[in-house]
Amino acid sequence: MINDISCRVLSPSALYADDFCFWESGGDIKLLEERCQELLSKVATWCITSGFRISPSKSAAVLFTRKRKPPSVRLALTTVPIPLKKEYKYLGVTFQSNGMYTAHIQHVVDKCHKRLNMMRFLKGTSWGASKSPLLTIYRCLVRSLLEYGMEVYFFSAKSHVDSLVKLQNARTLVISVLSTC
Repeated sequence: MINDISCRVLSPSALYADDFCFWESGGDIKLLEERCQELLSKVATWCITSGFRISPSKSAAVLFTRKRKPPSVRLALTTVPIPLKKEYKYLGVTFQSNGMYTAHIQHVVDKCHKRLNMMRFLKGTSWGASKSPLLTIYRCLVRSLLEYGMEVYFFSAKSHVDSLVKLQNARTLVISVLSTC
């Protein structure tokens, strides 16, 4: 139903189901603000003619810059101001205004630790799951988290990605302990 929205927005954009975003890049922030506001007006017009409403609580703007004090940017969808955020989660990946992905990586690490702890419980010492089911559980619950959105790892500092490597090594430890039981 919303596939034709990208025809109205002549900027780079991403559309997945009912999630839509667009972006502009350049060195002049005021010019970028004007372009984005013009695109928001086109999106609003499309929504009105197509019978859709945009959820203001799910809408946000992020200014990606390395400046410590970036200029203020004001954007609005019709009369509703769009908040400028320092980080925003889009399709499960947390984007940060400084271009880092530390919040996303930390979230993945925290979730994986919980799942690995569950696997440790499942393996037991004198009872528990054998190697094959634990590998399947690992692939489904942990590896899937590590792989989703992994493109952001290429833009992250090695020190941040190292925490993910440790998780992979923890999997090896869990499986090798199983072999000795």
